[in-house]
Amino acid sequence: MAEEEWEEEIESEPESHEDHRKEAPGWIAGGVLLMLGLLLLVSNITGAPFNNWWALFILIPALGSLYIALRNYGQTGAMTESVRKPLTGGLILFLVSLMFLFEIDWSRFWPFLLIIVGGTLLLGAAWPRR
Repeated sequence: MAEEEWEEEIESEPESHEDHRKEAPGWIAGGVLLMLGLLLLVSNITGAPFNNWWALFILIPALGSLYIALRNYGQTGAMTESVRKPLTGGLILFLVSLMFLFEIDWSRFWPFLLIIVGGTLLLGAAWPRR
């Protein structure tokens, strides 16, 4: 490999790292931590119990998956598999987090999982493909 080509490759590497940082949804983790802090503060001030605060950490991968689905949809403009899978996973994790936060019984909750999976499958079948 010529020395000039090698130098060009080295110079191009930082750009790829910068692009990766632009795509990383760091605001999601910050938003979840902010919500956690606010909820714990309100709980301390009002005395209202907030026992399942840890369930907010389930929101981090849920919102990350939803962000990926939205980004993939923006790139493709169609309901492809790369959109449906993170959308389904993100919605399921989001609802599981809500279930723990609001102490909803699993026996009342599991039909929502079927609705999410069935709905995203229908979206994939009905959405026009490009």
